[in-house]
Amino acid sequence: MCLDLHYVEIMSNINKFDEICEELQKIQKRLLDFPTYCEYFVLLCYNISIKLYKKEEYEHAITILEIAIQTEKNVSQSSYDRFAILKLLTHIFLIYKPEYYWQKCLKVISLWKKEDMPESILLTSLKVAFFSNNQHTVQGILNSFTEIEGVSIFLISNTVQELEKYEYDRIATDFLKSMRDRMVEIGNKLFLMSLELKIYFKINCLEKANTLIEDAIKLVKFQDTTPKQSNSLCRVILTYTNDLLKVKSFTQCLTWCKKLLKFSELSKIHDVAFHQLQQRICLSYLEMNENESAKQTFAEMDWSESGTDSLQAYLALRIAIQSEDEELADMALKYLEQMDWSESGTDSLQAYLALRIAIQSEDEELADMALKYLGNNSDGFENIVLACCKKAVSSGTEAFAGRILESVLQKFNIAEGRISHLKLLQSLTKLHLGKAGKRKK
Repeated sequence: MCLDLHYVEIMSNINKFDEICEELQKIQKRLLDFPTYCEYFVLLCYNISIKLYKKEEYEHAITILEIAIQTEKNVSQSSYDRFAILKLLTHIFLIYKPEYYWQKCLKVISLWKKEDMPESILLTSLKVAFFSNNQHTVQGILNSFTEIEGVSIFLISNTVQELEKYEYDRIATDFLKSMRDRMVEIGNKLFLMSLELKIYFKINCLEKANTLIEDAIKLVKFQDTTPKQSNSLCRVILTYTNDLLKVKSFTQCLTWCKKLLKFSELSKIHDVAFHQLQQRICLSYLEMNENESAKQTFAEMDWSESGTDSLQAYLALRIAIQSEDEELADMALKYLEQMDWSESGTDSLQAYLALRIAIQSEDEELADMALKYLGNNSDGFENIVLACCKKAVSSGTEAFAGRILESVLQKFNIAEGRISHLKLLQSLTKLHLGKAGKRKK
C-alpha cells in the first residue's frame, strides 16, 4: 500500500492525471484492509485536487475529491482536511457548470455540520440554488439560515442582494422579516427594516412600505437610538424622496418626508439628514404652490448645516421672490457670495442661482462670474443661460438678460449653426421683442 501511494505521488508530480484517477480508485477499494492509511490517502487526494484545480482540470478534481469524501467517512476522527475538501469541491461546483452540478453541490453542502459551517458556505448554497430555477429550492436554503444561531448582519445583507439580483423580491422581504424577529439590538433591526423598505420602494409596494415605517416608529418610541442606528433607514427614505422629486411627484415626496419627520421626532438622526429632509419638504411645498408652508418650513431650517449647499440659496431665492421678502433675498445673495466656487466642482445649480440673482438684481459682476464658471465647467451651459433668460421675461429684466446673451455669443465661441447657437439667437430675439413691446405700451 505504501508503494502504491508513493507511485501516485510521483505521477502527480509529472501530471499523469488520467492514470492517477484510475489508480486512486483501485487503492480505495483496498483501503478497507489498510485502515491506517485512510487519513493519508484523503490528504493525498486533496493535494492532487488542488493541483488539478489550479490547472483548471475540474472534471478530474471533482472525481478525486468525491473519492476523498467517500473514504473520509471511514476515518475514525474527522479532521480539518474534511472541511477543506468540502469547501474546495463546493467552490468547483459553483464555478464549473453549476447549472449541471447544482444538485451535487447542495448534497456536498449538506454534509457540513451546521455548527461547523462557515457563513461563506451558506451564501454559496444560495447561489447554487438559483441554478435550480425553483422557488422552493431557494426557500429551503433560506430556511436553513434560520436554523443557525448568530447569523451576521453582513451575511443577511449579502443574501438579500443575491435574492434581489435574481428578482426573488417577495422571498427577500419574507426572509428579512424572519431574521429581524431574531435580532435583539435595535440598530440591527432598523438596518434590516431599511433593506426591506428599499425593496418595497423598488417594486412600488407602498402600502407595505407604509406599514413598515409605522412599525419602525413603534420600535423607537420607547427606546433610545443613536443617529448611527437610524441612519440606514433615513438614507433609504431620503433617496426615495429624491427620486420622487426628479419625476416631479411632489405630493408623494411630501407624504414620505412627513413620515420620516415623524420618525425623526422619536429617534435621533444625523443633523445633515434632518436638514436634507427639511429642504425636500420646503421644495415640495414650493412646487405645490403652498408658499406659506414653504416659508414656515424654511424659517425652521438651520443655515449652519448647509455648508456650500446651493439648494439652500435656491429655496431662499424662490421664497423671497414669491413673498417679496427683500431681507431674505439679500440673505440668499450674501450666502451665494460666501460660497467657495473653487470647491463646488461642476455644481451647475450654483451657477444657475448666481445668474438668476444677477439678472434679477442686474449685477454685471456676478453675471460675469457665473458665465466664466459655466464656460469652464459645464458643456451644457447654454441651456442654463437660456433657463435664466426665460425667467427674465417674466421678471421685467429683458434688457439685462439680452446683454448677457450677447456676451455669451461673443465670449464662448459657440459655432454658428449649432443648435445651441440657434437657440441662443432665438432667445435673444424674443428678449429684444419683449423689450420693444413694453416700450410701445
